[in-house]
Amino acid sequence: MDKNKDVMDIGSFSVFFDILGKLLNRCVFIREIRDPESFDANQFKELYNKIIPFNLQISAEIILDFVGNNDSSDIVHHLFVCKRSNKVVGFIKIMICERLRYLFIAYLGIDNEDVYAKSIGVKKLLKRCVMKYSKKMKLNIISEISQIPSKDLAMRRLVRNYSKKFKRQSFSIDADYWQPAMPDTNCEVNEEEVLTLLYVPYLRLSNNIITKEELCAIISSIYYDIYAPSCSILNGCDPKRYNNYLSEILESLKDSYEKVINLNPC
Repeated sequence: MDKNKDVMDIGSFSVFFDILGKLLNRCVFIREIRDPESFDANQFKELYNKIIPFNLQISAEIILDFVGNNDSSDIVHHLFVCKRSNKVVGFIKIMICERLRYLFIAYLGIDNEDVYAKSIGVKKLLKRCVMKYSKKMKLNIISEISQIPSKDLAMRRLVRNYSKKFKRQSFSIDADYWQPAMPDTNCEVNEEEVLTLLYVPYLRLSNNIITKEELCAIISSIYYDIYAPSCSILNGCDPKRYNNYLSEILESLKDSYEKVINLNPC
């Protein structure tokens, strides 16, 4: 028996498993949360509360209430997480409205303390959860973003790059959009934030414009199909009062819009 050969074989296996271990440690994969009581759901809550600013949060429990419950609304909810070493290091919450042909990105977050998650996690989330559904179902993509480009620079860049990859173009809608107060806690209805909407049309546009009617239909759906259903007396929100509030700010926006609104490439 060649003892030196055995030593070399053992050493080779040791190097192989060391490399394999490092590769697996870097591996980031995507999983959809379907059970609100699962291990992944609990880890999602921890990360969500850690990285999403309090003033932009709806409670994580409300988000999880919609997991697997898509029977009573035009909106279908999906919550995906990215994991590494059995730990949730990122997430994306999307809603799909087939009637108006759009996919809404509600939340997108990553654990910036995790180098591998930060470098590839968001890209995988967008590729798996946004472009897959949008391409398959021929949906426009919409998300709330700051009017100050530097604040949402990473989000704009990521969506722009993936849009180009799929031969599409991303825009910001050149009109104020009021993000409603969150429909939980004590339902403080006087703290809406002035934002704009990120818009990635599925079909290439001949003119970079959107009509007032098209924009108001989208915003009406966001308000009444996405925000309003989260209002419940169980979380301290009066549904009638909240719907009246949404109606008031929607009417104010309608009055402020021109008949045709420009789309700015971003």
